[in-house]
Amino acid sequence: MGTANNDAAKFEWSVLQNPTALRVTAGALTFLAGIINGLASVALVFARVSHMSGRIIDQAQYLLICPIHALFVSTLIFSFFAGTILGSIALQRFKLTGALLLATVPILAAALVVTLGIHGSSANSYEPARFLIAFLLPLGMGWQNSVTSQTRLGRTTHMTGELTDLGVCISKGYWERAGFLFIKYAAFFLGAIFGYVGAKFSPALTLLLSAAGIVVTTLCLQYWDSISVNSATKTQS
Repeated sequence: MGTANNDAAKFEWSVLQNPTALRVTAGALTFLAGIINGLASVALVFARVSHMSGRIIDQAQYLLICPIHALFVSTLIFSFFAGTILGSIALQRFKLTGALLLATVPILAAALVVTLGIHGSSANSYEPARFLIAFLLPLGMGWQNSVTSQTRLGRTTHMTGELTDLGVCISKGYWERAGFLFIKYAAFFLGAIFGYVGAKFSPALTLLLSAAGIVVTTLCLQYWDSISVNSATKTQS
């Protein structure tokens, strides 16, 4: 992963070298992913959509006892995987700003179809609508995670590796890095709470606001980066 980070560094915002900008961006994107994952866990999809470790176990288990559910889980996994591929391609072609903005397209599409009344009705249902949302949301999450993983931001849609790294950093006294990882953990946790609450009030609006949050975060950091670059250029002149 280190090689990938080095290769993609030229595509990211230079302002991410600023610790404050890095923490704000990582926290915001992780918070928004937490919202989407929290919402999907209790509504529309009735399954996690932003991390796949447990889904792979489910895929193996239900292949033997409930093939239709195994197909549903496979939809989650391969959609997320497709998102990682598309996100990596988008990062190379459109840099960080464009790649993150494009990651919101599947989320916005999901918000639209939910507004039209197309979504899963329960965790025990396997209608095409549930499969459609189970395709769109992991696609967006995999896309975002692929893009941020190839920058200083790191993983922003799940905490498995981040919690491992947090434990390692604490054990070795790397407090600055540990603080950064803890911010992401706390943001994901808070996002999940907002997602659960949003699922009860308006899932479609919650998805729309989450996508809007990604757009606003991206554009604000792009603007911050442009100011930083211009200031550096003037200083050198």
